[in-house]
Amino acid sequence: MRSRRVKLEGRYIYHCMSRVIERLFVLGDQEKEYFRGLMRRCEGFCGVRIVTYAILDNHFHILVEVPALKPLGEKALMERMRLLYSPEYMEEVRAQWALWRKQGHEKLVKRDQARYQARMGDVSEFMKTLKQRFTQWFNRQDGRAKREAGPGTPEATDVDVIDVSEYHPPRIPSKKWRELIKKVWEVDPLICPHCGAEMKLIALIDDQSVIEKILRHLKLWPEQEAPACLSRAPPPDGGERIIEPFFDDPFPDYDTEPVYLSSEALV
Repeated sequence: MRSRRVKLEGRYIYHCMSRVIERLFVLGDQEKEYFRGLMRRCEGFCGVRIVTYAILDNHFHILVEVPALKPLGEKALMERMRLLYSPEYMEEVRAQWALWRKQGHEKLVKRDQARYQARMGDVSEFMKTLKQRFTQWFNRQDGRAKREAGPGTPEATDVDVIDVSEYHPPRIPSKKWRELIKKVWEVDPLICPHCGAEMKLIALIDDQSVIEKILRHLKLWPEQEAPACLSRAPPPDGGERIIEPFFDDPFPDYDTEPVYLSSEALV
């Protein structure tokens, strides 16, 4: 197990390295060139400085200088985000911030901006962003190469063929489900009841075990309380005897047959 990265406050230089899984030699010229460009984009987004680097066939070394963190204005933040995110994504972010401001929720804009700024000025966030994005790109390239492989190649002969002719996928819900709920129940299911901001559907989970695991982690799972015990301790010596009706009897007769809920009466 590798030792935990040591991070210090202020301006410091870190030596970071990482290897390909199983130490495979899979980084060719194309992979190295993409890694170099992505590394520079992550450098601009995170606000760090690459002092020097070395990209080999199965691992890399980067010497990273992390300056003291300074708060960014909205304009500077957007410029950094454009280095890493697509124009379509940036337009969605800009529209969401404009909608929150129109609804009077400036604090939601500040909270969302703080979420991006928390990834800046941190060597761990720089390495995580770089490795995650490169891994996703590499896996897409690797999958495409296997699909394009012709008969007789190792990629094609090593693939197990699965018969899916009998598989019937679940019906895809209508894309108008939101409008249908609004029409029937007169409520928008994607509007937050607390702040009024518009929410996004991330995933639909219908597995009860997964739902219970998530709610227990959030401490929102209702715990079943033990049934209350109906018995009572015996009265102390010389104490007054308590006479109460027995409600399980559908035809109680209080005048002639009282029920004594005491230890002597239950013997």
